[in-house]
Amino acid sequence: MPTPSGTGTDATTAGVGRAHPLTTRVSIAVLVITYLALALTFTLLTRAYEADDEAAHTEYVEYVVQHHSIPHIGVSDGGESHQPPLYYVLVAGWQELLGIPAFTPQVTLAKQPVGPNRLVLSHDYTASQHKEAVDLHELRLLSVLFGLGTVLFTYAGARVVGLREPIALCSGLFVAVLPRALVLTTDVTNDALIIPLCALALLLFLLAERARSEGRPGRRRLHLLGMGLVLGAGAVTKFSGLPVAGILLVLAFVPSITRSGVPAVAVAANSSDHVPTVRVRWVRVDLHAVVDGVAAVAGFLAVSGWWFVRNKELYGQFLASNRSEAYLRSFLGGAHPVPWGAHLLFVQVPQVFLDTSWYGQPDLSLPMPVNDILAGLGLLCLASGAWVMLVERRHQWLTPHKLYGLALLGCIAGGLAAVIINIKTTSIGDARVAFVGLAAFAMTVVVGTTRPIERFSPRWAPVGPWAWPAVLVGLDLYVIFRFLIPLGGL
Repeated sequence: MPTPSGTGTDATTAGVGRAHPLTTRVSIAVLVITYLALALTFTLLTRAYEADDEAAHTEYVEYVVQHHSIPHIGVSDGGESHQPPLYYVLVAGWQELLGIPAFTPQVTLAKQPVGPNRLVLSHDYTASQHKEAVDLHELRLLSVLFGLGTVLFTYAGARVVGLREPIALCSGLFVAVLPRALVLTTDVTNDALIIPLCALALLLFLLAERARSEGRPGRRRLHLLGMGLVLGAGAVTKFSGLPVAGILLVLAFVPSITRSGVPAVAVAANSSDHVPTVRVRWVRVDLHAVVDGVAAVAGFLAVSGWWFVRNKELYGQFLASNRSEAYLRSFLGGAHPVPWGAHLLFVQVPQVFLDTSWYGQPDLSLPMPVNDILAGLGLLCLASGAWVMLVERRHQWLTPHKLYGLALLGCIAGGLAAVIINIKTTSIGDARVAFVGLAAFAMTVVVGTTRPIERFSPRWAPVGPWAWPAVLVGLDLYVIFRFLIPLGGL
């Protein structure tokens, strides 16, 4: 894992006065063990097709397995046929590797009346249905591995920006133990891949900025090219990653434009007179940095360009927006565009985040007061973390490069934009769409929790980073014992 460079002061001890017992190896071991323990528990206790749209996502995979091609957008091709194909192609390959034959999801699992905290399907299995459920659980394991990537990329990004070891570890733990993230990374859904791809793209951007600060232009270009390739992979996984891609690609060009001051010389009538000089601001373009940004864009298009061209040829638009929206209206019935306005931004969007940020599955949810309290605390910690990263940049918190903070907050904003666009185009919203910025959100919130505690009472400062992981583990235990064990298994 990458670690931040320093000038002689270890970033893990700066501002603390004593060494932390944590090391990179210990942190990685804690993250891997914690995440896998919870993720495997969630996936084993979540019954087949009960997670978010899992049957429709599995249907896409089975189309690829059967036809060795990707479907056209249409009701006959399944509920997720408007999605880009990368995740489904990878899962289809995983299925082939496991030797699982193609199957038709949910053909005989009868629907049953649903209510609060009840299953959607009957799960009265025949022998063949039982085998299908086992096969589905095996397919989910690839999503679990992708989720582990998000956890490790978050930790690595925190170390690159200079966060102390406990804060970096707890940033990774935030992702590892967040119940809603565990749901997404333990079932068959393309959210399981787009989230780690965006986290990896953010990590590569942070590495590029570190290389620039260290005077290694070649390394910066390599990192930005890698970022573009990863963002391109995200574009052919799920379009919710496009706002994050746009923000990071724009930020890649920011160092290419700087201002230089040129003093203007004035001639005095008398040599003894004091002649003030004025400084004229000129914009200077760094062509090497421009080339770096172009490399990132080129990498993005090299991976995703074919998909946009295909959409243009088949549906008349690079994103196939009109065809997708029309298809969703006919497939889902209630999906429809929502006009811009105060109701969308200040009622629908906040309600979506309140209901679905911390935990959620069909007909399973946390008590509303819990959601409200967590949302309020999350907003406060987010604002505090943003202040630390943009205004109060210090060596004991993070390496003081402003683009680090802008990149983190930009990814969070990209996730928010993805949710707004999703609601705007379909009237359907879920906070999981915003998890393309989950790594950045975790780092910002953990920093925003730790800093106020440190300022209020230095004695309690070591407790600060662990506050959110502790709360989220409590939520995990509630979900496991309240929902998954009573309902769960296969």
